[in-house]
Formats: sequence, structure tokens, C-alpha cells
Amino acid sequence: MLQISNARVVGIDNEQRLQRQGETLLRMQDLTRNILSDMRNANDSSEGMSRSSVERVIDQMVLLLDAVESEVV
Repeated sequence: MLQISNARVVGIDNEQRLQRQGETLLRMQDLTRNILSDMRNANDSSEGMSRSSVERVIDQMVLLLDAVESEVV
């Protein structure tokens, strides 16, 4: 009986881990799209990137790196 209970706990833990990883991957995908969009907009602009755009891209890249690191560790 204990083995069945342990197997269920392991199964639930694996499901939760996979769900968390899926959510992290979706977050990373959104951040990457935002970064690329900001870079494209800057490329299309005759003025280049504004300071606020650069700061936004940096903030998004930091969030992306945090998401990657949370899955690697």
C-alpha cells in the first residue's frame, strides 16, 4: 500500500513539475516575442531605440534569463 501511495505522490510531483516547466516555456516564448518586437520596431524607426525601449528590452532579457535559470537549476 505504501508503494502505491509513493507512486501517486511521485506522479503528482512529476505532473506539477511538467506543468511548471510548460508555464515557464510559455513565459520565455512571450518574453522572446516581446524582445524581438521591440528590436524590430527600433530597426524600422529612423531614430533607433529610445532609452525607454532599451530599458524595456533589458528588463525583458533579465526576466528571460531568470526563467531559464529557474529551469536549469
